[in-house]
Amino acid sequence: MPSVDVETGVITPQASSIEDDTSFTWTCSEAPANTSITVTAKKINGSPWFVTSSGSGSVSFTTPNASEAVTATETGDDCTWLATGVEVGQGAHVKVSSSLPRTKAS
Repeated sequence: MPSVDVETGVITPQASSIEDDTSFTWTCSEAPANTSITVTAKKINGSPWFVTSSGSGSVSFTTPNASEAVTATETGDDCTWLATGVEVGQGAHVKVSSSLPRTKAS
């Protein structure tokens, strides 16, 4: 499962985007242990671009652990977020790409 760094927006394993309808976790390797972090999705088309299993566009976790899995739900080149507990770097964002149906070659 991919993860996204709260402060930088870097996706691990390295990728240029997260696919729509894909689950991922939030992490923050820069923060000291036991830092409480809440990440809140900014809205795209009136909806948060990621949601938790309960439908919330916000998730909390304590370092060094990762957040619970969230799912990308809105596509966009400039998906951004707010965070408490750490500072989001200027320009940090994630691209969420459309997930296209995949078919097997016969």
